[in-house]
Amino acid sequence: MALFLLFIDGNNETRFKIAEGLSIGRSGSDVIVPDPAVSTKHAAFKYSSKEGWSLLDLGSRNGIVSDGRRLRHIQIKHGVKFMIGRASFKIIDIEDTVARPADSKEKNVDSEVSLVAEVAPDWKQKMGRLARRVEGVVQDSPSSHAALNPKLSLTFVRGQQYPTEWIIGYGPRSFGRNTPEFPIFEPDAPETSFSLTPSANGVVFKSFDTEKVLLNGRPTKSEVIKTGDEIEIMSTKIVISFIK
Repeated sequence: MALFLLFIDGNNETRFKIAEGLSIGRSGSDVIVPDPAVSTKHAAFKYSSKEGWSLLDLGSRNGIVSDGRRLRHIQIKHGVKFMIGRASFKIIDIEDTVARPADSKEKNVDSEVSLVAEVAPDWKQKMGRLARRVEGVVQDSPSSHAALNPKLSLTFVRGQQYPTEWIIGYGPRSFGRNTPEFPIFEPDAPETSFSLTPSANGVVFKSFDTEKVLLNGRPTKSEVIKTGDEIEIMSTKIVISFIK
């Protein structure tokens, strides 16, 4: 069996042959994902004679997301899909792609060259993908920030991310299924669920989907938050408090 990791980056796809210790991370890893939500060394592939191949989380903050669940360990086989940060991956078995009949004496040079090109893309392709991803993060970032005094605590009291706590020291900040710094692990959550923005009157909560994102159990487009307020996103509940 020839298992490969397929890294899906927009319209680009890169294949890496799965091997013991193959790592995924923001830097210093075999597969680089330049995303603030990804740890420096986020996950690595391991093999055992009992379980076969698996992908292990290396103590990251956000884990590995598969089928809408945050996991620390997933079994690897053909067709498995998962996300690390905002990056999408798929496991594929391409043994049939490069296999030759048993009685064949000639090598299929074209297929082998093609495979090498996919597994080891040249440095220009890598740098191009890196530049596009960094550009996307920069464009999505707020152009100006203001400090929060006191700081804000967001504590998950229900849902997949319980009992995670986020401490926010400045804003505006965005939270949602596809936000790089503060991802919400609800598969049906809006890509950007809500934002928190400092103002002269306090920190303003803004919902981007008042059907799926509720403040204190009711649809709320915008409101200044206070200690004890509760934000609900599907089955996830977050309690707000200020840290003096």
